[in-house]
Amino acid sequence: AEKLDRVIVTAGSRILQFKPEDFTGSCRLMDAGFNLRSARVHPWMDKGLVFAGGKRQVAAIDPDTTQQVAVYPLPEGKKPKGGVNATAVWKNRLFATHSEIGLIEWDLAKPWVPGQCVFTGVTELAATVLAPGDALWATLGGWNVALAGDVAGLPFFRKGLGSDDVGRG
Repeated sequence: AEKLDRVIVTAGSRILQFKPEDFTGSCRLMDAGFNLRSARVHPWMDKGLVFAGGKRQVAAIDPDTTQQVAVYPLPEGKKPKGGVNATAVWKNRLFATHSEIGLIEWDLAKPWVPGQCVFTGVTELAATVLAPGDALWATLGGWNVALAGDVAGLPFFRKGLGSDDVGRG
């Protein structure tokens, strides 16, 4: 069984990170500088950075120094009311879902460059994005959909429905 490596909690503009087996010794408090909607840890720059999603951007924060190392702004001209729901790092790209914008993509090597909306028309209802293994997945209107990568044989399904609604890529 896999062991939980760390826990991330967001409240307002702050992120609390700790390891369950050593709460007092591993506790880190970070301030993103903007109100948060989400936070996830992804490997980048030879370490696990916290990618914190807000209303207008995603910030990459080094949990060791608690400092921002990069900022990825939302696409130009987009002024949403809500914030980034989820992030995923896949093949040197950052992906984020936003309930008002859809799926957004950035080149991780080019921080401070506004992201681009991708798979428009299909991902407008994107609730979350994940990059397990060598595939990129998004939840679109109740469907878990493989968007790219090595997905042969991986299951896709509609949540809340029976096994007849499970298929293979």
